[in-house]
Formats: sequence, structure tokens, C-alpha cells
Amino acid sequence: MGYLYSLINRENEKKFLGKSNLEKHVLKKLLYQALRKENHYNDLLQKDFKKYTFELEFQESNNVTKDFDSIIKEEELLNPIYGYNV
Repeated sequence: MGYLYSLINRENEKKFLGKSNLEKHVLKKLLYQALRKENHYNDLLQKDFKKYTFELEFQESNNVTKDFDSIIKEEELLNPIYGYNV
């Protein structure tokens, strides 16, 4: 079992989708720590994180990779108009 997590830009609803096997509280701490210290690998997300307010959501998954790929495709998160997964 793992987690899918979404960072959602409250201003424009763009989303970054990630996946992890870490516990929610550990993942949340590491994710926000990287973004606050400007160390996140995704430059587009990092730039917008400094400008806008984001909401973090978690979803449990029995098949993290399959669910991740499905959501990325369905929500077109590889398109920078809709998402940060570029």
C-alpha cells in the first residue's frame, strides 16, 4: 500500500501528482521542507509555490504506479496548462 498525493494550486487549480510509500506525516514534512528551502526538483512547481497557496491531499492506493499513470493521463497533468508534472 502506498499514497498518491496532490499539491493543488488554489489560484488556478493546477495540480502536481506524486506517489510515495512513506507515511503521510513524513511525506508532508519532507515535501514542504524541500519546497520552502527551494530544493524541489520540479522548477515549475517550485516557482509557483513561492507565489501561490497550495493544498495537499492524499489518497491511499493498492497499486500506486497504475493509479498514478491513470490519473496523470485522465487529468492531462503532463500539460503545463493543467498540471506541474512536466
